[in-house]
Amino acid sequence: MSIDFNGSTLSACVPGDRTHEWRLPTDRSRIPARTQEALNAVEEATEAQRKAKTPAAKSDVAEALRTTVHDLYDRAASTNRADRETHREGYGYGAAKLARALGDVEAALQLMADHAAQYDNGTGIGFPLDRNVRTKPVMQLRLIADTISNLPAPLDLD
Repeated sequence: MSIDFNGSTLSACVPGDRTHEWRLPTDRSRIPARTQEALNAVEEATEAQRKAKTPAAKSDVAEALRTTVHDLYDRAASTNRADRETHREGYGYGAAKLARALGDVEAALQLMADHAAQYDNGTGIGFPLDRNVRTKPVMQLRLIADTISNLPAPLDLD
C-alpha cells in the first residue's frame, strides 16, 4: 500500500508573466468542483498554447491562458471558505472510515489469533495452557495488534 502525499504538478507558463505551478491530488475528484472546472480550463489553454504555431495564434492563446489562470485564482479566492469546509468534511469522513477500518482489522486479527492459538493446542480443546503461544503466526499477529493499538488518533485540522 502506498499513500501519495505529493500529488502531481500542473503548471502554466503565461508569456510576459511567470510560470504558475500547483500541486494537486492524484485523485482529482477530491478537488472542489468549481476549482476543478477552472483547472480544466487552464489545462486546455496550456494544451492550446503548445499547439499554437503562428505568432497571431500564439498571442491569442497567451491571452486566453492569462485569463484562465486569473479566473482560477479568482475562483479559488471566492470559494476559499466553502472549499475549506468541504476539505474539513472530507477529512472527518476519512477519519471515521479509518476508525471503522481499524475496528474491522482488530476483529479480523482476533479471529485469526483465536484460530491460530487453537490450531497449535495439542489437546484439541481451546487455547494452550501456556499463555505465551510462540508460534510464528501468533507472534506476527501480536506484533500487528501492538502496532495497531499504538497508532495515534488522527489530529484535528485546526
